[in-house]
Amino acid sequence: MKNNLFVLIIIGLLISISTGALVSFLMSRQSLTPYNYLGFGQELNLNDLDYLSSSLVIQDPKKVIVNQDLKIDETISSLRSSILGVFPKNLASSSPYYLPDPFAQALVATTDGWVMATWPKEVKDLKVDKLIKDYVLIDSNKKLYNIEQALIAPPDVGWFIFFKLKDANSLNIRNLVNDREIKAGQSVLFVSAYDSANLKIISDKKISSKFSSSDNYPFDLKFNSDRLNGPEFVFNLSGDLIGIFDAENKWLSSVAVDSYWRSLFKYKKIERAYLGVNYLDLSKVLASSGLEKGALLESASSSLAVMPESPAAIAGLEPGDIIIKINGQEINDENNLSLIISSYNVSDRLVVDYIRQGEEKKVTIILDAL
Repeated sequence: MKNNLFVLIIIGLLISISTGALVSFLMSRQSLTPYNYLGFGQELNLNDLDYLSSSLVIQDPKKVIVNQDLKIDETISSLRSSILGVFPKNLASSSPYYLPDPFAQALVATTDGWVMATWPKEVKDLKVDKLIKDYVLIDSNKKLYNIEQALIAPPDVGWFIFFKLKDANSLNIRNLVNDREIKAGQSVLFVSAYDSANLKIISDKKISSKFSSSDNYPFDLKFNSDRLNGPEFVFNLSGDLIGIFDAENKWLSSVAVDSYWRSLFKYKKIERAYLGVNYLDLSKVLASSGLEKGALLESASSSLAVMPESPAAIAGLEPGDIIIKINGQEINDENNLSLIISSYNVSDRLVVDYIRQGEEKKVTIILDAL
């Protein structure tokens, strides 16, 4: 009886070993798809988006190779259709335009011909009629555009010119990155021309100061290289715009760009809405009030809590008030007050919930142009 039991145990072990060997052989013969397993000895190429599925788990990555240069090359190629060169108009028809060396670069803002040009010189003394007469734009397909209209950005925006191109349609616009998607450690492309790009990394993203303005981008972005050669457009590796450096290396975030582009679409003006308060983000502090979120209106070192004659002042907001909601949207760690305000247009009506001396109140505010 004992001998029979021993024989059965040996047979069971042999069957288990044979089954394991057969499964390993079959798995090694399979191709990698989102619906099967990675064969033994095979390498995983993360550039192939077909492989990125919820069924794929890497528990102990010993050798994961990401061919990033291919992704960068794809992005740069896709950006060419959205970036144009600005050139002084050649009066002599026989004079060629040397495309690798434009006077300025422009990014498509609308499909029907509005573009945003990073100007290499100060813009405050420029004349619109002279700009229209003296410059042309050329895209990566060597198509030349004359200028129909020009708008000069206000000094606080930066050295930018907005052009409306004649006979332009179906231009390729870029997406603007939601600020939540901008994170430290992210790789980005600095593009100074449609065929030139530098890869950098966002090394840090943090609140600029203890007190924030409702009307300015609240974060400081730092890159792994402090050397900046503006003007440059900054994109993520998907080709979405993160922001723009002008010729003085002044940063214009995608949030601000979005505000100006919306104004351009709606009013044909370069302006953005403002509220007019300075505040302490309670989600970033341990407050004596016991509140863990909201925007406490307080004076900064050089700015008042509520700016005189601002939309906030006109509506009756006061220092010490705590804004808790804008149009029902809660102010918290993920919803910064200034980012919420930047999503609205001039003349938009806001219903503001706030706390004054422990009592919840509500007021309607109409945003004005900054």
